[in-house]
Amino acid sequence: MKSIIVCSGKGGVGKTLVSSSIIKSLLGKGYNVGAIDLDIDNPNLAEFIGVQGTISFAYSDGKKILVPAQVDKLKLFSMS
Repeated sequence: MKSIIVCSGKGGVGKTLVSSSIIKSLLGKGYNVGAIDLDIDNPNLAEFIGVQGTISFAYSDGKKILVPAQVDKLKLFSMS
């Protein structure tokens, strides 16, 4: 498993644009992709890549767990 992290302390520099481009490129090549949008001010990665859905909760072995929004080979956690 490889990780790509896109981050910056400044807003408006294109983090979401770069992230969504990388995600779309990897999905286009058939990769399974997991993404986490931790932007507190403007969490709109889901909108950029066209994912509609929300994080939900489920129970596994008696524990409550978060389940990401999933579309095909993409799993997305977003602050939105």
